[in-house]
Amino acid sequence: MNFQLQKIIKRIGDYYRPIVISILTLIIFVFVFPSLEAKQYDISLNQVANETIRAPYTIEDEEQTQNNIDRARDAVPDVFLYHPDIREEQLNLIERYFSEIRTIRSLEYTTEELLEIVEENETASQLADQIDLENRPASQAVSFGQLNNAERMLVYLSAISDFPENLFNLAENINQSAILYVLTINDADLTQFQTLLTNVVSQTLSSDIYSNEISVSLQELSREFSSNFQVTAQQQAIQSFLQQLIVPTMVFSEEETEANREEVAAEVPPTYILQGQVIIQEGHIVDANSMHQLELFNILDNNKPLYILYIFIIILVVHAVVLYLLLGELDIMEAGVTITAYAIILASSVITLSGMFIIQENGTDFFTLLFPAILIPLLSMKYVRLRFSFLSFLMFMIFSLFLFNNTDNLMSLMIPVIYYSLSALTAFIMYKIKHQLAYHHEFMLNLAVHFLFAISLVTIFSIDLFSNTSYLLIIYMLLNITAGYGIHLLIMPYWEQLLSERAALTLNQLGNLNHPLLKKLIEVAPGTYNHSILVGNLSANAVEAIGGDSLLTRVASYYHDVGKTLHPLFFIENLPSSMESPHQMVAPQESAQIIIGHVNEGVKLLEKYKLPKSVIDICKQHHGTTTVQYFYHKAKQENPTVDIKDFTYPGPVPLSKEATVIMLADSIEAASRTLKTHTQESIEELVTKIIDGKMNENQFVDSPLTVHELKKIKASLILGVGSMYHTRIQYPD
Repeated sequence: MNFQLQKIIKRIGDYYRPIVISILTLIIFVFVFPSLEAKQYDISLNQVANETIRAPYTIEDEEQTQNNIDRARDAVPDVFLYHPDIREEQLNLIERYFSEIRTIRSLEYTTEELLEIVEENETASQLADQIDLENRPASQAVSFGQLNNAERMLVYLSAISDFPENLFNLAENINQSAILYVLTINDADLTQFQTLLTNVVSQTLSSDIYSNEISVSLQELSREFSSNFQVTAQQQAIQSFLQQLIVPTMVFSEEETEANREEVAAEVPPTYILQGQVIIQEGHIVDANSMHQLELFNILDNNKPLYILYIFIIILVVHAVVLYLLLGELDIMEAGVTITAYAIILASSVITLSGMFIIQENGTDFFTLLFPAILIPLLSMKYVRLRFSFLSFLMFMIFSLFLFNNTDNLMSLMIPVIYYSLSALTAFIMYKIKHQLAYHHEFMLNLAVHFLFAISLVTIFSIDLFSNTSYLLIIYMLLNITAGYGIHLLIMPYWEQLLSERAALTLNQLGNLNHPLLKKLIEVAPGTYNHSILVGNLSANAVEAIGGDSLLTRVASYYHDVGKTLHPLFFIENLPSSMESPHQMVAPQESAQIIIGHVNEGVKLLEKYKLPKSVIDICKQHHGTTTVQYFYHKAKQENPTVDIKDFTYPGPVPLSKEATVIMLADSIEAASRTLKTHTQESIEELVTKIIDGKMNENQFVDSPLTVHELKKIKASLILGVGSMYHTRIQYPD
């Protein structure tokens, strides 16, 4: 991990999490909030539009749909049905009328009765002067046939006043000449007339007659009578009756008409304003229909609903609280690294996407498709726990929806959001199988998958596969994944250096032999330097054989004995052959403390030079809790009651594979110098002895090494030591 970051986290402590979360929340609010404000449009009816406005999403224009339905209903003709009852009613009316006429003709009447009729009936008063008062007594009853025409009309008018309404209407509307005709003809002619009228009406009303066809039917009947009847009075009388009796037989059917209208209305398709459809065209006059469509989308409503802002703030607060609680489950250092990575990834993603959205809104269609959303899981999964990686991408997707809040083109929102989700999904899947793929193979596989995503999205959104829009979308999506992996490849070393103690860039810098601490080591303790280089070679090869971090192992080996620079001559590898060992001048206990102390002194030096914690930990663990046997036995000869703890390294025992291998390589390299002959048998015996000894001292109890891995390490160390002394190893057949 970057030492400065580590130092900041340690200094701020528990306050680091809330500070970073607060800064992250503020950044997100600042960059997303402008998208929540209402977009201002200067649009007025009957004015020239200064910009083009498209429908942001597909919506039904219910008012226009209803107008289309109303027009379709109005276009449906009225339905008329033939009613045979009308014919029967008219024939029945004829029968009743002539029955009443016969009744009138069969009665006798006095002059007094006629005068009473005149008094009771105002309509008949104009006929009063035509009553015969001279030729018969007032009380004398005479037959209807003896009455003059005026008197007959008086009787007729009096009689019809008591008729039912439909019969009265017929009797009243027949002209006077026709009435007098049926009142004056003899019974035989009356019967003949009734029969003729009945036949004509029956035949005529048996056909479909609409209201607008009545006059045509009457004209046809009139021409027929003119050619078939010689008696003019009869023609006129029957025509007068027919004018009242010939009525429409086709009656308007409200039920059938309404059923037809409903059927037609159901077939009228809804009127949609399609997403992306131009509502207002720049430079065109804004008409009432355009204004209506703008109102449907509330585009002219400059007061954005506040609930969107409230939802955004609530999400920000909930996100901050959840993030704080999740981080609380981690130790301070891991929580600090996690929130640092999380905040950098999410904040930079929101900032970048907001900038790309501005470019898109200024005319570069689908520009946000170029945002490499796959970087979010690629950068986060390796250095933070999986739940934080999921959370970072989920929150990015939510905040992107708020960023796209003001877009006029729903497809410009949906396609990027769906693509981001699919892209991240592939990244999470690849993370599970990436150990099986080389980096370039992973990229090529992802490129192929994203090409299929692009084709699928183009098809789903009904875009012509061979259109310019389709080509643009596919190119953008392929550029997206290419840019994602390219950026990842470029920044990964620096990203690792910021977050990881085992970053290759950091370790390579530390592995440079010109590092001040290594230069000090070669100047002050050249023998230890040479020993460290050899240990680095032995341990790095052994760790590589079991799939461990060989670079960390090599670098840690270079620095594991830097504590010997404080008392270099007390270590045999640094003592010139002509010089007496300084251990001869001090007690065994003091010698043991100097030897054991090189571990703590080394830790102090490593911390002073700001080396990674992983290297410092290996320095602490490379001797575990072993005993300085030589000086322990020497002291015991002088004083059998000496405490073995004074001759034991403080530990801890190795906690990683790398530390375990360095412990073995350190002991084996030093011990190999004592061999008289470096044969295969002697080297194997030495390596086996040291490994067994460490196991007997319980130095591997906390190591994650397996027995199988230990066998590989043993074989690698034997081969390495043999190579150091140019001994050819005999391989089994």
